[in-house]
Amino acid sequence: MPNRPHLVKGPGHEQDIADRISECGFDLEPGFLLLMDKATEAGWTRAEIAIAIASLAENYVLGRAARATQTLLGAAYLGQGLLGCIERQRYR
Repeated sequence: MPNRPHLVKGPGHEQDIADRISECGFDLEPGFLLLMDKATEAGWTRAEIAIAIASLAENYVLGRAARATQTLLGAAYLGQGLLGCIERQRYR
């Protein structure tokens, strides 16, 4: 595999979330495969790499969820309205 960075092109147009996630995965796949190859060359097994990447992704999602929950609870406590906070959180 050539040693050059993969450029992520980004979403093509407005679409539903399932299509966006699918397109994002397709866009990220070359970089992911390059990362897998580099880590394998360094001595990690593909299973170890996949589990580590899944763990990183899970921690990222859980961290975002915790921050969103804190923001929503704090805003609700301050009387800013829960629905307005959810909408603002959606676009972060």
